[in-house]
Amino acid sequence: MVTRIKLMNEHSVAWPLWTDWGQVGEGDLPLSRQLADRLKAWAAVFDEHFHWEHGWDGYADPAGHAREGLLLQRALQDELGADYEVTLRLWETGAPPSGAP
Repeated sequence: MVTRIKLMNEHSVAWPLWTDWGQVGEGDLPLSRQLADRLKAWAAVFDEHFHWEHGWDGYADPAGHAREGLLLQRALQDELGADYEVTLRLWETGAPPSGAP
């Protein structure tokens, strides 16, 4: 059975991985330290620069944030392998969900 993982930001959340049942705990998946650090950095940029009411602030790069999300989705899929299906939810950009390659 394939485990579905969503890469998705949420306010005040430092670890942006989710299943259909809720947030995945950091350390629950077999990820490299480098990828884990990139995931946390991506979530931190969102948390610092995206306001729930006003959207992105003037210091943010929404297009760059979306590009990094796509790169992270691919890296997650590569590290987790065929037993997982990784999707990217960029609700903060209005883009449709991106399925696993």
